[in-house]
Amino acid sequence: MKLMEAYHNVAASPEFREMVRQRERALHNEASALANARLEERREIFKNMYEMGFGVADIAKATKFSEKDVKDILADFLKLNRKAVQNMLTAEWDSEVEKRVLREDAFLEANIKVARRLKAKGMSVDEIIELTDLSVDEVLKA
Repeated sequence: MKLMEAYHNVAASPEFREMVRQRERALHNEASALANARLEERREIFKNMYEMGFGVADIAKATKFSEKDVKDILADFLKLNRKAVQNMLTAEWDSEVEKRVLREDAFLEANIKVARRLKAKGMSVDEIIELTDLSVDEVLKA
């Protein structure tokens, strides 16, 4: 009986109610932050798939979201990145730039192949970076 009485006294105190309220707020904030992080992750996946050439229907099918949700998220991305999109659409094609980019891509791919071979032979990441001028991430992914 005394135990129940003590519990009711503590539960009725303003300090205890405030602690409960703060705990509930913390749990709510944590859940909100997690939901926002997941939404941002989904937006990034949608954006990447769109940039890779996937259509809205394919993105919706792959992610199990409605086409409307995918369109809304992509529209938000395009609004936020309007200037970059406009620059991409209005940029003139330059064959010299294309050749340079293709050479750079081929050089990068060749260095990645070399990095794979060197990793297979047991060379350290630092040594591979020094020899190939690749970044740490590129060497680790190789």
